[in-house]
Amino acid sequence: MPDNTNTTLRETHVREKGGSSTLAFILGGVVVALAIVAYIVFAGADGAGTTGAGAGGGDTNVTVEAPASDAPAAEESAPAPAGN
Repeated sequence: MPDNTNTTLRETHVREKGGSSTLAFILGGVVVALAIVAYIVFAGADGAGTTGAGAGGGDTNVTVEAPASDAPAAEESAPAPAGN
């Protein structure tokens, strides 16, 4: 009678999970950096904390003048004849 031989193969796959934590760390750093840049850009929108010409909080006077016209002046029309 033949010998009854059972063969069992077991394979074990080991996956390292360190790559996903590194990616999460880098992505978190990018998010924090973008938040800091957004704060710097948008915090100055109301004028608080700005430096330069607008930092003094003083008055700004602007005068706008129309340019001289090169077109001839409109002629006045003659008055209508009286009595008709």
